[in-house]
Amino acid sequence: MESGNSTSSLQFAVASELIVRPNLEEGDLNAVVKNFEEVLTKNGAKIESTKEMGQRQLAYEINKHKSGYYYLYEI
Repeated sequence: MESGNSTSSLQFAVASELIVRPNLEEGDLNAVVKNFEEVLTKNGAKIESTKEMGQRQLAYEINKHKSGYYYLYEI
């Protein structure tokens, strides 16, 4: 049996969801998404995949909004 330092890297995927107000113009919506991605990467996250899920109904009203644009991130 060998002795010594053995290191193993434990990796796992984390899902994060971004929900953006439905009343933003396309340019503003893109800016919010870009800013969110920059915050993730500046804090050490590696974005493995992004899925734009489109506008969907919220489970309950938030700030008088009944829907939002959903984005799913695997980091």
